[in-house]
Amino acid sequence: MINKILDILKEESDYELYDGATEREIIDFETKINGKLPELLKNLYLKINGGYDGGLLTFYSLDRIINIDNFDFGYYAESETGKNIIWSFEGTEIKECFIENHKHYYSFMDYNFGGAYWFINLNKSDTKYGEILLLYNHMNEYYKCQPDIKSFFKTYTDCGAIEILLDSEIEIAKHLKD
Repeated sequence: MINKILDILKEESDYELYDGATEREIIDFETKINGKLPELLKNLYLKINGGYDGGLLTFYSLDRIINIDNFDFGYYAESETGKNIIWSFEGTEIKECFIENHKHYYSFMDYNFGGAYWFINLNKSDTKYGEILLLYNHMNEYYKCQPDIKSFFKTYTDCGAIEILLDSEIEIAKHLKD
């Protein structure tokens, strides 16, 4: 699957992929966040440490992966702290905006120059380890995107980046009905 991902990332003529991370860099990153990259994502980082597909998809290098609490969306919902609070509403205040265990989610990719951001749960002991969420900062909405990185990249390699977004929008409709 790694080669297929790389082939798709290279389809546009102006793509830019960075040299792969080392095992040491990955270990240091995992230690720093006290988390664990899923094997497929780790193997992708060994091949490329971030890049741009020449279209609308940016794959973050390890040094750009940021916890959701520290992520700069460039937009802040109105709050007393001035911080984007999309993921931290308590209880039923705004059900569709609450992300349980949000501190475990880290950015790894965006689409359309920051119009949408994907975050992955990197806490190996969490029951939602590997789950991927898509956040639209300008709409203050999040979507459960895929249950794991293999499903995420399977959709990407089979259908493209836009299909990952569309699948996510179907998921939010299900979530809001629940």
